[in-house]
Amino acid sequence: MSDPYGQLLQSVRVADQVISETLDSLDEGQVAAGTEMRTTPRFSFRGPVTVVYLRDPLDETRAIGYLAPTRNISGSGLGFLHSRYVHVGTECIIHLQKYDGAWTVADATVARCTHIHGNLHELGAAFREAIEPEKYHRQGVIGRRH
Repeated sequence: MSDPYGQLLQSVRVADQVISETLDSLDEGQVAAGTEMRTTPRFSFRGPVTVVYLRDPLDETRAIGYLAPTRNISGSGLGFLHSRYVHVGTECIIHLQKYDGAWTVADATVARCTHIHGNLHELGAAFREAIEPEKYHRQGVIGRRH
């Protein structure tokens, strides 16, 4: 996939095992803030590479691309890890790969940013237009989280 904004950065710079353990811990012990307000089912999503471009709030023409480890997906949003705080309302562009290999681009806005530990944060991005999560997660029907 070509990157129109330059080199892609790792959203989180820790070992894959730490990422996996963090996501497992979140899934086992925490229900993210705002769950009671959700209107669409959320599915565990540790899918293929997800590219997230976060727009610079001080320069709308600038966005930085990250390879982001994901936690969950729904028709209305995506949860993923990032190594720093990101302000609610920050615009982002999310590239998701479907099971057929095609890429989808979804405009989104950061709806929440929760500090986990150290420099790890979980971001919740709300899609501007709904997507069909089953196109990205085959276990959607049986993998429903909350």
